[in-house]
Amino acid sequence: MYNESSRPEIPKYINLGAGSFYHPLWHNVDMPNGFYKVLQNNPYIEHDFSSRDSLPLKDDSVEIVYCSHVIEHLSSEDVRHLFLEVKRVLKAEGVFRLTFPDSDLTYRAYMMKDDYFWGPASPWKTNPKNQSEKYLEHVATLLSPTFSNVSQNVISEQQLAQMANVLNRENFLDELVALLPEDANSILPEGHCNWFNYSKAESLLRDCGFGRINRSAYLQSNEAKLREPTMFDGTTPEWSVYVECQI
Repeated sequence: MYNESSRPEIPKYINLGAGSFYHPLWHNVDMPNGFYKVLQNNPYIEHDFSSRDSLPLKDDSVEIVYCSHVIEHLSSEDVRHLFLEVKRVLKAEGVFRLTFPDSDLTYRAYMMKDDYFWGPASPWKTNPKNQSEKYLEHVATLLSPTFSNVSQNVISEQQLAQMANVLNRENFLDELVALLPEDANSILPEGHCNWFNYSKAESLLRDCGFGRINRSAYLQSNEAKLREPTMFDGTTPEWSVYVECQI
């Protein structure tokens, strides 16, 4: 699938927020922090996605950009800036593949009281006592009482239920995000501080200049290089949205 036999000097294949990802021909771009340090064992280009600085990549130079389960850790302004930067560095026929947790699924699970949805253990290694705490961990992590040791504003089970009963889904989710501190990503880098579904991501991508946007699925990329099952789309596929776009 690749013409190269070694990693290109000028990056052509980029994984944003790569964590433990390693491919001999790809470049990782990641933000160093204590929580993810254990995963960041492979060389990577350092970049803070919340800084709103330019990606350290040349204009019109990258063939593929992959970004998996990153944007839910960033503010909407940070995500907009990131999308604009991806558009800047992507070649005319380049591919941007984006994956993230589906807020529609988690919202539905919470509203239906589907206790089997969440799995046996918290990904944050906490001990949530009820549906409310499980849901908050996934959509606005610092609002969950399980993080009361680092958060000054947590929401009780009763408060969350009251909000869900009086607000429609989008206003409910926006209100939860608005209750988070502005520096939520700095306080808890592993926490979620934003919500996305396909419609919200598509709208933002379109606003940032992407014209060919399609909903994809697990390992169903139009780009063969992105269909390697040991490399891509492995983070909670049962909860994820997959979006693929071009300029």
